[in-house]
Amino acid sequence: MVSEVLALKIKSKPWIPMHLIIISMFMALILLLRFESAGLFYDPDQHFQELPPDSPEPGLSLNIVTSAKGEVTAEMNTRNFIFTHNPRHEQPKIAQGHAHVFVNGKSHSMAFESEYSLGPLPPGSYKITVTLNSSRTHLPFLYHGLPIQKSKVVNIL
Repeated sequence: MVSEVLALKIKSKPWIPMHLIIISMFMALILLLRFESAGLFYDPDQHFQELPPDSPEPGLSLNIVTSAKGEVTAEMNTRNFIFTHNPRHEQPKIAQGHAHVFVNGKSHSMAFESEYSLGPLPPGSYKITVTLNSSRTHLPFLYHGLPIQKSKVVNIL
């Protein structure tokens, strides 16, 4: 008797209402499109984002400042580049994005402003490299086939 009542309830009312299935599928599609535009499914052969040849040439200079306590700060002076967390959706005339900071070839962090503190580093020699990257894809920008990056070596005593 109990199994007949349970079977009747299962047949009369689906476990997941149809509107929840439709909403879930729609949200999955939105997330997939958002992730794809964020570069999570980019072509593995594409490691850079080429800027349009008619855009103004971006520039980057790098200055490394150390304090007596070993604090290291990267000062990035840019030309024709805007630091931003959220790029505008239309194709901008000037490159927009952030910098990736590397210490001895290993990723350290991202910088969203022209000055970035790497914190204190123990005594030693360090190669600091900064690349200008797209906030949409996180790929480093290329301009006429050349990456926009600078490196400096700093010795902490």
